[in-house]
Amino acid sequence: ESDFRIGDTIVGQTSGIAAVIENVNEMRMMPRTGLNARISSIAKSGDGFATGLSILDSGFGYSGKKYDSTFDSYIPGEPLTLKSFDDENKEIKVEGFVENNGIAPGLHPSRRSFLSSDKYLQDNDFYQEYSYQVLTALPFSQYKSTLIEVLHLAGSKPFGGYKGTAENDISIISTSSESTFDIKQFGLFINENTFALGGNTVIQST
Repeated sequence: ESDFRIGDTIVGQTSGIAAVIENVNEMRMMPRTGLNARISSIAKSGDGFATGLSILDSGFGYSGKKYDSTFDSYIPGEPLTLKSFDDENKEIKVEGFVENNGIAPGLHPSRRSFLSSDKYLQDNDFYQEYSYQVLTALPFSQYKSTLIEVLHLAGSKPFGGYKGTAENDISIISTSSESTFDIKQFGLFINENTFALGGNTVIQST
C-alpha cells in the first residue's frame, strides 16, 4: 500500500508545498527502477521569494570557489549570504561564481572624452583652430569694431560671449586690537669701524 496512486497528495517536508499526483507510470518490472522520480508541483509566490539574481558589482579579488573535502579540491560556487538593505533579518544563501573576471558597472573617471565637454567636432566656423571668443557683459556688437581694429589677429575669426556679473551687499564687521611696543627697551648695537688710508688719514664710521 506504499505505492504512489493517482489523486494522492505529496507534501514537501521542508518547503510545505503540496502536489497532487495526476499520472503514475508502472516501471517496477523494467530495468533500472526509479527513473520516474519526477514530480511536478504547484508553483507558489509571495513576499520574500527570490525569483532572480543578477550581479551588479562583483568587486575585485573574488575567487568564486569553495573547498570540497570529498574531492580534496576547489570547485566553482563560493557560498555567499546576501542580506536585505531594508531588513537585516532577511537573507538569502547562494553560491556565487564569476570565473576569472569580475563584473562592475561602467564609469568615467573624467569627461575629457565626451563631446561638448572639452572635445568638439570642427565646423570650420566656431569650433576651429583660428577662432577665439571674448567673454564680457556687453553685447558683442558694441565692441566688435574696436576689437578688430586694435587687438584682432589677421586670419582669425572673433566671437563674443556673455558673462554676467552679480552684486551683493556684504556686511563686514571689523575688529581691531592694539598693542604698544616700547622700542627703547631693546638694546641697540652700534658698529664702529676705523679705517687707515695711509699716512695720517683716519676715517671712523658708526
